Amino acid sequence: MLILSASITLVAVCSTAWAMTTALNKPLIYYVDSNGQASFGGDRAGASHPLEVEVSFVTKEFLRRTIALNSLTVERDFATSFNLMTASLQAQHQEQFDSWETELGRPFVEYVRAAGIRSTLDFSVLEIENHGGTQFSVRAAGTLSKWPLESDAEAEPDTKSFESLMTLVAVPRTELIPNGLLVSHHSIQYFETENPVEDLKDQKGLESQP
Repeated sequence: MLILSASITLVAVCSTAWAMTTALNKPLIYYVDSNGQASFGGDRAGASHPLEVEVSFVTKEFLRRTIALNSLTVERDFATSFNLMTASLQAQHQEQFDSWETELGRPFVEYVRAAGIRSTLDFSVLEIENHGGTQFSVRAAGTLSKWPLESDAEAEPDTKSFESLMTLVAVPRTELIPNGLLVSHHSIQYFETENPVEDLKDQKGLESQP
């Protein structure tokens, strides 16, 4: 009886040690959406190239931080979006921000903060084309909704549809770039209707948007 008890204890200890080793050496991917719901994304250690779920996550995170302007979080949002860009795209965005500052007479961040707005994105289309695991072409479309900060819960938002074309490139995973992806190109077009796919049949090109 004593031997059986000791064996059971040994198995339990070994199982715990195995679980801890797995957790430390095989990090697993979980993503949390805006509603706080977590979803399993896979075994990051076993992925030599970024997973499609990571491409989807970075795409949505980048667009939410870049075009869904919020006066209370604009500085943090822009900082996050800059960390998701390649150096060349960062330079392009900085040029646009400098241009807006000249046009508005103040930094764009201050302009957004003073506007007193909050915005959300809802995605209806997300198409990913994988180019050998090193580059990804993404088409995202959906609805951008904007409210004044002081509006009540029942207020109708100012709504327009959008379509964005993006290129993401694979880079080494680091503490600052855990998904191993950066955005190298981003363009966007807005529509006054809620069907950007139909509108695109009658329009050509995309308007660049930092």
